Amino acid sequence: MRIAARAAVSVALVITAFYLLDWRGLQSVVRETSMLSFTAAIAAVLGSFVFLAFRWVRIVRAYVRITALEHWRVYFYASFLNSFTPANIGGDVYRAAALKRYATGFAALVVALLRERLFGLLSFLVGYVLCIAILRISDADAFSRLDPFYLLALLPIVIAIVGLAAGAPLVRFVQNMHWIKTRERLSALAADLADAMVLHSPVDFLVLLVLSLLALAAWIGAVAIVASDLGLSLSLPLLGAIAILTELVRMLPISLQGIGLREGSFSVLVGLAGGSVESGFILGAWSYLALSLALLACWPIASAIGLASRHRLPTP
Repeated sequence: MRIAARAAVSVALVITAFYLLDWRGLQSVVRETSMLSFTAAIAAVLGSFVFLAFRWVRIVRAYVRITALEHWRVYFYASFLNSFTPANIGGDVYRAAALKRYATGFAALVVALLRERLFGLLSFLVGYVLCIAILRISDADAFSRLDPFYLLALLPIVIAIVGLAAGAPLVRFVQNMHWIKTRERLSALAADLADAMVLHSPVDFLVLLVLSLLALAAWIGAVAIVASDLGLSLSLPLLGAIAILTELVRMLPISLQGIGLREGSFSVLVGLAGGSVESGFILGAWSYLALSLALLACWPIASAIGLASRHRLPTP
């Protein structure tokens, strides 16, 4: 029932966009797209998956003792499943099921998956701050003309960054409270939550954050390739800010896979940045089509990794 409702919202959002936007403008923008650039955008998205796979392996290797190749196979097949399941839940369920028998415990897998999600969110938040800062340093004139909405968005984003960074110390403080320590199940739950938080050792935090930001940079690169092909003259930091805000908006569980919401967000944000709303809509549509095709490509990639892993001995 929820899926049907979200699908209805997606259809309604797309119909509304087509009603409000200029059809001739949309058609002229569509004609600007070249297959070569679109293929390059798909390749950039696949590049982002490589960094995300490295991040996942680093997170999960403490809990699951299998070969690195098998971790990669599981990750890419899970990414393929994300292409048609809401909120990427299919990939998470598959990883939990596929790795359960090799893990130190099911709770450990949940910790790893939650930790991965939190670093994904943190990379968007930190990435947005970096994009606005780079825009301020590299193009002061463009920054001065920036719509106030982009600067207002910094406040909740900075607050969220502080909240994520303080997560581990806060949970450990709660864990050490007497009424938690004396209750075994609550104490174990608090320990698991603390392990899932982003901030542990500085080295591990920095490595995982850098991998996350590199993946985000590859996604922004894919969006920039499509934008250049469409003739959108927006700077790379501004495109990055638009792409990140769209990712944050599409986390709202109101449409199916964010369809309609993500394209509409691109349209509005590009319009606020001084570009054509029609170009923004097509930029969002083409960028997420590239993402969808890259996710589908993860199936043959996972199969190829599986064939290669058969020639390796499992980790003892």
